[in-house]
Amino acid sequence: MNDKKEVVNRLPASRPLLLFNHNAKAGGSSILNLLREFKSCEIKVKTNDGPIEDDLLLKKYNNLLLQKLQKSDTNSSVIDSQDCFVHIKENKGSTFDDRYAGFIIGSIREPCSHFLSWWSWKSDGGSGLYPSRKSPNITKFLGKDAPYYNSTRDIQRFRKWIKQPGIRGQVEYHFRHNYGAPPVGADCLVIVEDFSNSLLHCLQMYEQQGGFVNWDSPLVAGLVHNKEEEEKSAYRRKVEEKQERNGTDDPLTNEQWRHHASCTTYYTPNLATQIEEGPEKELYKHFGYTGCCSSQFDHSTIYGSTYASTTISGVAVTTKGEEYNSSSDKRITLLFRLMFCAGLFWALRKIKRTKREKKTKYLSN
Repeated sequence: MNDKKEVVNRLPASRPLLLFNHNAKAGGSSILNLLREFKSCEIKVKTNDGPIEDDLLLKKYNNLLLQKLQKSDTNSSVIDSQDCFVHIKENKGSTFDDRYAGFIIGSIREPCSHFLSWWSWKSDGGSGLYPSRKSPNITKFLGKDAPYYNSTRDIQRFRKWIKQPGIRGQVEYHFRHNYGAPPVGADCLVIVEDFSNSLLHCLQMYEQQGGFVNWDSPLVAGLVHNKEEEEKSAYRRKVEEKQERNGTDDPLTNEQWRHHASCTTYYTPNLATQIEEGPEKELYKHFGYTGCCSSQFDHSTIYGSTYASTTISGVAVTTKGEEYNSSSDKRITLLFRLMFCAGLFWALRKIKRTKREKKTKYLSN
């Protein structure tokens, strides 16, 4: 299992069933909204359901079918099992063996942004996301000044909240619990900082190995537009590091547009270093995030060592192709500029030479 390809090759060639392993506050609501749009039923697997095996999924499918038949006046109401997807609820987790049941999609978010989204969600009365270690002051330091929780008092509360023993390391803990370390419990990860592009990439991978994706469904088709917008603003985000995405709990539809101020507002340099060098250090290292609240990451971790755009079923997606290297774009641009300058210099010299020859000919006459 030292070779990643060797591990993947153990899986069946075709796995038409789609499973989504829900990593809370990492774009899960948007992913679920999209999947529900082109999958006819949702099989929910909870923490106490046991291993994700065919018997369990078939039992839950039959229960869904029974519920639908009971609500219908006729016996013609059925659910096509091929159009179902499995929703692995928060804190359930998945392993490599669970991937035999189907193709698993997960998600990841930059840790500082993830902590902040978690805090604002709990401050707004959100349920779930209970830490693995109890701490009496966790609720004491939640935000009070709704709806944005960006007052001076709330920023100070957040800085105390994130230092609590029950909170320290929780982003890393939940990610490892959900997918393993390394994350072998998922076939593909959606990265919040590149949401549309990475989700398209995962859907393409799922389709290529035997799954069904309705590329004409509105939310899926909308991903293409969102991807183009994200790519247009990538350079601006890199230069200015505006953290609008870190303040977005629903990257696809933006229904909860602003639950807090920008990520960097809440972190002092010392606090940012504590997160970067704490238990979440492994996430920064593995995914190549450049720092606390940064939207920059190592693309090869998500998309493989190669990175390019293509068209699948009429939809532009990211797939393997020419080697991705942000510095190569700069070198190409510089090369064209040098070629332009050289051409301009050559043209000016030719014009000057022509004028000189005409002048010499005129004087000689």
